[in-house]
Amino acid sequence: MAEMVRVNTRISKNLNDWLDEQTEETGLPKSTQIMLAIENYQQQKQAKGQLTELSILIEKMQGLTEKIKE
Repeated sequence: MAEMVRVNTRISKNLNDWLDEQTEETGLPKSTQIMLAIENYQQQKQAKGQLTELSILIEKMQGLTEKIKE
């Protein structure tokens, strides 16, 4: 398991109220929900970067295919 560190931040009352509702519904503490949300955001950013790299590779392959056809 990764080393855990404490992070202090401020959020709006609306977000806090929503987290309170989610805590009641899921039984997960706020800190766990926030950690999961940040992990999800990180995964989305990484996937977006990988998709960008993949699209560049596809463009290069299409260029090579066109050159081969010529």
